[in-house]
Amino acid sequence: MGKIEENEFNAIFHEFYDGLCTYGYKILKDKSVAEDIVHNVFCNLWKKRNNTGIHTIIKSYLFKSVYNACLNHLEHLKVKRSYIEEKTVEYMKEGLMYNPEREIELLNNELSDMLHEAVESLPEKCREIFKKSRFHGLRNKEIAEQLDVSVNTVDKQIYIALRKLREQLKDYLVLFSGII
Repeated sequence: MGKIEENEFNAIFHEFYDGLCTYGYKILKDKSVAEDIVHNVFCNLWKKRNNTGIHTIIKSYLFKSVYNACLNHLEHLKVKRSYIEEKTVEYMKEGLMYNPEREIELLNNELSDMLHEAVESLPEKCREIFKKSRFHGLRNKEIAEQLDVSVNTVDKQIYIALRKLREQLKDYLVLFSGII
């Protein structure tokens, strides 16, 4: 598809937003989450507007993106529920009160530490480029300009980082959706 201009993006947004929200709602049965997912899909499309790499019909791309994001959300909820149920049974056996909010906070801290550790294990240049891309929200062209390297170098380093992180965190990938 190539580059998307602002007026074209606005037209795509207005044409598909309501339908995508309805589609997401049918999958999730939660209007607010469906709207958040559709919003994120459009944000990602806007971030990638200069080089979308979309080689299909935009409608198909948008609906498939919403579908995949909804499945990721449901999988995340499933893992979360399973963890809470497991911990509740564990605590009940010990005669303790289970505090799911505290457990989720501890789990989030643990996952954050795991991600940080995995990112820090990347080679220096790869780590720097990945952080600028995923944690600072810079586009590949901006990173290339800042570091005085080619966009191809940035693309390759991000690819390497994602491959290594996915391998290191393969058992937790559903929890890191959107980052890796």
